[in-house]
Amino acid sequence: MKAIRVHAFGGNDALSLDDLPDPTAGEGEVLVRARAAGVNPVDWKIVRGYLAQFLPHVLPFVPGWDLAGEVVARGHGARRFQVGDRVYGYVRRPTVDHGTYAELQAVPECYLAAMPAKASFVEAAAMPLVFLTSLQALRAAGVAAGQRVLVLGASGGTGAAAIEIARALGADVAGVASDKNHAFVRGLGASAAYGYAGATEAGLPGVPAGAFDVICDCVGGGTLEASRPALREGGHVVSITTRESPPFAGLGDRYHYVFVEPSSRQLKELARWFDEGRIAAHVGPTFPLARAAEAHAESESQHTRGKIVITIE
Repeated sequence: MKAIRVHAFGGNDALSLDDLPDPTAGEGEVLVRARAAGVNPVDWKIVRGYLAQFLPHVLPFVPGWDLAGEVVARGHGARRFQVGDRVYGYVRRPTVDHGTYAELQAVPECYLAAMPAKASFVEAAAMPLVFLTSLQALRAAGVAAGQRVLVLGASGGTGAAAIEIARALGADVAGVASDKNHAFVRGLGASAAYGYAGATEAGLPGVPAGAFDVICDCVGGGTLEASRPALREGGHVVSITTRESPPFAGLGDRYHYVFVEPSSRQLKELARWFDEGRIAAHVGPTFPLARAAEAHAESESQHTRGKIVITIE
């Protein structure tokens, strides 16, 4: 099979298209013929070695955590899926080793759920990490119907998903993104879109003070720090980028850091919401497997609209 491998940490040129032996499904695993793999900022950070002290790894490794494809074989004891079933999943193993940038993957059934019936493989591959991240983050912050949520980094994969999830939970949501992406953010269902140019500790331009029950941070840095005045008294902040942020030091347990966990149960929930039309996958640029380095370069630009996906023929 063809797979992207990293033999040594480095830049995008560290991604090598290799021929590897086909894997076989082990105990409790299914063999999945991948049709698409999502690309996330964590992927290029892993390749560059930025997370080597945080995430155990084995070199050489295949990167990637998002997957959509078809079951082609079942290992002993694997009974949740039939051969031919279309599945998707957030396949984050304890060790960075056998990732999803490959034509075939042996995957424990517990990582997978049936794809949304109305989704294409590309749409399904765009969903797992970003939608699970957003769902877990917004639930950690206790988002409920009628609340106001401000999403920072609203035009990226996770930010766009956060707008969708917040709306599905019944919240009114606004987004912060570059000016050129404001129409996209509003198209997701945000009631307002704000820029971050000119942000200071006094606040984000145009964002009303004390107006939001929850700030959902998908970008970090100065944008997160400048969002402090927007939070109402007693509100919550949830970040997927920053474990601690000095401007929010007084929040205590109302400041949440979330690192997404796999959940087949939540993937089922998201598939149902997709088929009901409550959420949608917003796909950005797509690249074939052989051009994975270009996909990573696009992700590193941090100006992508929607989710980057690698297609696997």
